[in-house]
Amino acid sequence: GVQTCALPIWDASLLKKFSLGPESRYLQLRIEAQNLLNHMNCGVPVTDITSATFGRINTQPGAARVMMIAAKLYF
Repeated sequence: GVQTCALPIWDASLLKKFSLGPESRYLQLRIEAQNLLNHMNCGVPVTDITSATFGRINTQPGAARVMMIAAKLYF
C-alpha cells in the first residue's frame, strides 16, 4: 500500500470564569479550536497507472482550522 503523511491534529479549548457578585452568578468565556495548528494531511495518491491523474493527490482528509468563541451567563 501507499503511505501518506499523517500529521497530528491538535484540538484545544480555554475558558475563564468572571464572578458577577454572589457566588452563583458568573460569566463564562470559552474559546475552542479544532486543528489548532492548521496542519494539512495529504490524501492517498492515485495509483491507477492508466489514469491521467496517476500520482496526484486529489483529496485532503480532515478539515481546516475551526474556531469558536462563546459566552455563557450563569445565574
